[in-house]
Amino acid sequence: MIGGQMFFSLLVLDSLHRLGVHLSEEGAAAYFYAWRVVGAMPGVDQDAVPGALPEARQFLDLYMTRHMGPSTEGAHLTPQLIDLYEDVVPGTLFDPVVSALIRYLVGDTCADWLQVPAPPGTPACGRSPTSWASWSRSRTAHRWPAGPWTAWAISPPSWSCPP
Repeated sequence: MIGGQMFFSLLVLDSLHRLGVHLSEEGAAAYFYAWRVVGAMPGVDQDAVPGALPEARQFLDLYMTRHMGPSTEGAHLTPQLIDLYEDVVPGTLFDPVVSALIRYLVGDTCADWLQVPAPPGTPACGRSPTSWASWSRSRTAHRWPAGPWTAWAISPPSWSCPP
């Protein structure tokens, strides 16, 4: 349950940042604290949970390095989630946006594990290295302080493992 608490706090902060919503350090700390309170309600032992963002980032990186990977269950559930999101918006014009947004937020590596379809018109390998490099450089100054696992997961597809 601690992992879930970390997901709903840090991964949401990471996703907001990737979408251009930049919280202050105080705002991020307050959001993290709110999830500590939520986690305490069902009985998550808050003495075992990291108390601040830097420790939480280390915990989450270690947790994800140990436990994240391809999953047949995840690949089975993902299309159902995508269908649910596509059904929320009337019509079909914006349906490709759902998969594209998921791929953008979780990165190509995790999206490939979950078999999230690439948006129409994109090469099978995702962004080209040139466009990825320029995109990444344009956002470096405003980057949420992601840990090594997160930085690896949202990077373009590669053949190396996380640190």
